[in-house]
Amino acid sequence: MSYFLIITGGFLLTLAMLGGAFVYFLSHGLKSRDASKIDPK
Repeated sequence: MSYFLIITGGFLLTLAMLGGAFVYFLSHGLKSRDASKIDPK
């Protein structure tokens, strides 16, 4: 049972790190300040 918990915890930790990195890079890629530099209104 402890083996299952260790595997599950490691999987969830990895999933959370990948999701956090995805959100981090996505939010930095969609900054409105950079978009206004490229396409001024």
